[in-house]
Amino acid sequence: PETIHTDRGPEQPVPHQPLRDQYQAVDYRILRSINRMFNSIAILIPAYNPKDPLVQLVADLNDHGFSKIVVVDDGSDAIDTFDRASMRAPIHVLRHAQNRGKGAALKTGITFIAEKLPGDIKTVITVD
Repeated sequence: PETIHTDRGPEQPVPHQPLRDQYQAVDYRILRSINRMFNSIAILIPAYNPKDPLVQLVADLNDHGFSKIVVVDDGSDAIDTFDRASMRAPIHVLRHAQNRGKGAALKTGITFIAEKLPGDIKTVITVD
């Protein structure tokens, strides 16, 4: 940790945190604040052949109190990533039989959220 020196002398050490982590922490704090305020955020994650970041993202969102998470599998070859994500958190997984593109995945997810998870705010997060 680095120490910040001012006119008043040294202040508390500042823990080193990579810039990306700082932005992620800010994003989660903002989303948590909005979640408390509206208590109804539906998060949509369109995904095609995702890897481990999807599993971690779903777990992080769940750990931060988000319960309305919808993942659209846009015709991925391996579905094990989606199965692992659903074991980490209670999510809705919608599947396309074949790849139809990000636009179709978004439309599928938004339609599902509008019909099954009505809420004031919809948020789209991409895995890549």
